Amino acid sequence: MAVRLEIDLLNRLRAIPMILERVSQSIGMESVILASLADARWQAMVAHNSVVLGIAVGDTLELHQTVCFAAQSIGDVVAHADMADESNAACQFLTSEYGLRSGISVPIYRPDGSYFGNLCALDRKPRVGDLKQEIAMLQLAADLIVVQLDNNQQQGADEQRALTLADDAVLREQFLGVLAHDLRNPLAAIGALAEVLTANAVPVTRVPEIGKRMTASVARMSYMIDDVIDFTRARLGGGIALEIKPCADLGRLLELTVDEITAAHPDRLVDIRIAINETVVCDAARLQQLLSNLVSNAFRHGAADVPVKVRCEVEEGALHIAVTNGGPLIDESALVRMFEPFWQAEAGGRREGLGLGLFICRHIVEAHGGDLKVLSSVRDGVMFEAVFPPSNAVDDPSQ
Repeated sequence: MAVRLEIDLLNRLRAIPMILERVSQSIGMESVILASLADARWQAMVAHNSVVLGIAVGDTLELHQTVCFAAQSIGDVVAHADMADESNAACQFLTSEYGLRSGISVPIYRPDGSYFGNLCALDRKPRVGDLKQEIAMLQLAADLIVVQLDNNQQQGADEQRALTLADDAVLREQFLGVLAHDLRNPLAAIGALAEVLTANAVPVTRVPEIGKRMTASVARMSYMIDDVIDFTRARLGGGIALEIKPCADLGRLLELTVDEITAAHPDRLVDIRIAINETVVCDAARLQQLLSNLVSNAFRHGAADVPVKVRCEVEEGALHIAVTNGGPLIDESALVRMFEPFWQAEAGGRREGLGLGLFICRHIVEAHGGDLKVLSSVRDGVMFEAVFPPSNAVDDPSQ
């Protein structure tokens, strides 16, 4: 599939087929082919008039059966004025199978020195002389092809940069809009409560209650700021920051994390099974953040009457953290976007927080070398599962 796409791309660059046609006319050889050489095979990528030889674009030959074999081996031009006079196997094969009598192969190198392929000129008639003019023309054509390839690559890079800049601009607008909206609520709450306190409009007995509400609003803002920092590092910096070290009680820490979240949702049911007896090399605080985000997400979007399942265990050396809720079936188009920042906000549903939780979860997992996936089914609901490679789990030295 990748080779087919490359062939289509090269043939869409109209300048390359035109170059092959012009060089064929200039040197008087009936067929000119741009070929790739990989995995001991020769393949026609772009061709002019190769059909007369019985060779079509995309056709392959064993590399040792072509004149390009020698050209690749010595890294230089190979030319045969009359293959019938040559004793090597490639010339004999090409003469007997395709009726070829003359052939030239010019290696093509990019400006950075990397090898690209070969430009071949072939004819069913023998040539006279040392072929210097033909070789010079083919080398010029090879240089022109390199220019076209590099121009196309640069154009593609420029287009990609433009798209990235446009995406970043949209993302910045989303980011600032969501951040302003979500920070306004806790700030407004703190302001209103502060006004009540400064006006001495409440009994002293209510001050602790107001203090708790203000503390909760500050905590919400703190969580959002932490998410902003993580988002910035993941999107623009060097990735989520980790403090990797052996953790002998990861199971207990993850259980405490679930307990803290369920304490804030006493009406929700949780089916929890944590079986981690190994010492795990990880950033334990980040894995707690991961599990907290996943369980909070399950409470937010899962069916209220269906228990949220939490599974944390080591299987065959790999650490698994999975959270399943009884939420409705999610279609494929939504599944592929679930880890995008602000996706929930774009979806137009009820939103809590900045909508960065799953985005940060994915980057936490990937920073550990793991993989985070989401599955949705009518029977099981929605499951998020993070799998960390075996290198993250080591035998408990106390056992």
